[in-house]
Amino acid sequence: MNKFEAQLESLKNDIKEDRAEAVLEGIKLAIQAYNEMFQSNQTVSKSEYTKKEACEVLNISQGTLYNWIKAGYVSQGYTRGKKVLFKAEDIHEAKTRLEQPR
Repeated sequence: MNKFEAQLESLKNDIKEDRAEAVLEGIKLAIQAYNEMFQSNQTVSKSEYTKKEACEVLNISQGTLYNWIKAGYVSQGYTRGKKVLFKAEDIHEAKTRLEQPR
């Protein structure tokens, strides 16, 4: 292999490395964009909450959620399989009532 061929081969390797880095960077950016989209979709289009999620939205414990259901502050959830779910609009309505001054 002459000097020119060696330099050409070295240049090809450099290009391959640059492409690999560019591809990896592109993949990282795509994953980051997907994660941001997924997180924003979760907060925007959520139509129902588990007990744990409802408690996080309302910033209360599960015991308090149980008491609020008994008192009628929050609509009783429904079961799907083994999970108890709450309609998002009911949870947000309860949160709005909670945030209103008395």
